Amino acid sequence: MLNVLLAQAMLLFGAWSPRAGVATVAVLGGFMYVLRMLYRGKSMQTQQGAR
Repeated sequence: MLNVLLAQAMLLFGAWSPRAGVATVAVLGGFMYVLRMLYRGKSMQTQQGAR
């Protein structure tokens, strides 16, 4: 879904570029991955502290 929204936004603003689209998706995916790992690490610490 993110890919479709990004492509539509790029077309709307006249900034269509396959390379820029791939790079943007990669950066956003990496950012979401880091947030997920930070969230998981935080929940793991709270579970260990509850023992």
